[in-house]
Amino acid sequence: MALDLNSIGTLGRSKPKFQFPSDRVGFTRQLFLLRTYARLGRENKDVTNEQVAEAAGMAATTVSTCNPFFVAANLLTKGLGTGYKPTFDVTAYSLAHDCRDARAAEKLAPALKKTWFSQALLPRLRECPLALQESIATLVNAAGGNSSHASQVSIIVDFLLAAGLIVREGELLRAYSEFSFLSIFAGKDVTEDQSSTTHARAVPFHATESLQRSERISIPLGKGRTAYLELPGDWDEARDLKRLLAILELSLQEDQPSSPSQQARQTERKEVG
Repeated sequence: MALDLNSIGTLGRSKPKFQFPSDRVGFTRQLFLLRTYARLGRENKDVTNEQVAEAAGMAATTVSTCNPFFVAANLLTKGLGTGYKPTFDVTAYSLAHDCRDARAAEKLAPALKKTWFSQALLPRLRECPLALQESIATLVNAAGGNSSHASQVSIIVDFLLAAGLIVREGELLRAYSEFSFLSIFAGKDVTEDQSSTTHARAVPFHATESLQRSERISIPLGKGRTAYLELPGDWDEARDLKRLLAILELSLQEDQPSSPSQQARQTERKEVG
């Protein structure tokens, strides 16, 4: 049975066991606050709520509502007094943003990978994609919260998307994968939405932390069977096609016993090489 916010209801803890982000400040403004902390704290200085509030044009009390989550998510560290220091990943993100890098927020991925919410959600998304609301419900449930926390948890999903740790495909979320794979669908009139698949052994292929969406192409095999090849978003045929074919050939050679003729061809290739 799929987990949803209705099944969680409003009976969970009024105070979850893990820190949620503030929903008083929108996601894009929270990113702006992180960049402000980074700019003000580049010389390893403690930065106070008042300093950030003045630079960001916000109330200090509003800034302060964001800090507990920033600390829990490894984005800020508590200073000696009342201030905070940006972590290395936040500084890297701010510098990349200043250079107009469209994927600057991916610099936050190392910090966010270590959080309770990544550990709760990413393993599930690696098994199979989940709808957005089911993903939110999974995190609320993991933290012992209730349905009233949905708006806060949706900001967590925004952080994971921006960092490139998950990707959105229509109404579904899935974990970003560093692997391309072939999915074989058996039976007649099979669609991509059906879940009964047999995956070929995954092989590493052009690992990247790109936020770009992957592309899936279909390869008809006949008799109601179709293979789907998932390519990374930065696929370059001239650069990558030859390597992909070589990887698939190696994978098949490892999984299947070689016939005498195949062994002879392999010997010839080694001698020519």
